[in-house]
Amino acid sequence: MEVGYEKIAEKAGTPAFLFNRGKLEGNCRLFQKELKEVFKDSLVCYSVKTNSFEPALKTIAQMGFGFDVGSGSELEAALSCCPPEKTVFNGPCKRGEELRKAIESNILLINVDSFEEMEKIFGVQGSKKSVGIRVEFKKNKLGFVPSQVIKAFTEAYRLKLNPAALMAHPGTRVELNQYALFLKGVKKVYSEVKRNGFELDVLDLGGGFPCDEAKWRNYFELIEEEVGGTDFKLVLEPGRALVENAFSLLSKVHYLKEKNGMRYAILDAGINVLPRISLSKFSFKKIGVENEKNKQRFMLGGPLLFGNDQLGVMEADLKEGDLVLIENVGAYCYNLAWEISFPKPKTVEI
Repeated sequence: MEVGYEKIAEKAGTPAFLFNRGKLEGNCRLFQKELKEVFKDSLVCYSVKTNSFEPALKTIAQMGFGFDVGSGSELEAALSCCPPEKTVFNGPCKRGEELRKAIESNILLINVDSFEEMEKIFGVQGSKKSVGIRVEFKKNKLGFVPSQVIKAFTEAYRLKLNPAALMAHPGTRVELNQYALFLKGVKKVYSEVKRNGFELDVLDLGGGFPCDEAKWRNYFELIEEEVGGTDFKLVLEPGRALVENAFSLLSKVHYLKEKNGMRYAILDAGINVLPRISLSKFSFKKIGVENEKNKQRFMLGGPLLFGNDQLGVMEADLKEGDLVLIENVGAYCYNLAWEISFPKPKTVEI
């Protein structure tokens, strides 16, 4: 069915986020199918921080997925539509009340980030919670370095916690060769944990999967090749891969101008709605006439009084009043949209 973009612009105004539920369902269905053919004992926990639009979360839960949360508000959102036994809590700053809520709700895992966090969990009365030990291979604020992992498992047992999982995350948009190196590091730590007599129920490998669904199977087979999968439940935490192409943004051209040899099309959406920190690969499409003959090269500029408020280059025959569809905006853009000078755009389901 053809989308009536003009009617959407008339009723909802521009800019407006457009949510394609069918596309999201298709992404979830394929991800689950490809994974289950390699790992029957597996659980997909969608990364809520990527996009917390409530109808999207409900759709993902209805597809049988769990949730990866990083705060108390995300935990509440997850528990409103997902069983607690499908919920994983990550993040380096889990506050006391958030930990208590997670423990009382009996969620699947709290992935611990430091020795101090273990002490806080121990401090919650009656806590004998299953935790995951997060290992980090990069120099940043997250997790234990590999040389600390055995000490972390030992300390968890001393505190009468249940260190039932090993957790690691490769980063975002990881190519297959990079993922292979990540898995080799995980395998080394995993083997050391087993050698030291610690039993693991879960291996949580985070996300980082590409948005190209044709490649997902390669990643799952590489996990099986490197670390196996017969003696643990595999947990994955995709975000961008599921939602990036399930959202688009409808914007309007309000001004055309030329400066220093560059043509600019000024839209009512810019980096306030599509921040660069989202690391998204946007694509641009003019709504209306196809096969245009008089295409010109335009820099798409936003409405803010910032010189760097530019979205990218588009070749089209643009005129004032034209609608521009910006695709692949589902990852982080909805959550990170600023309310600076302009309100957050409405979201319309298509």
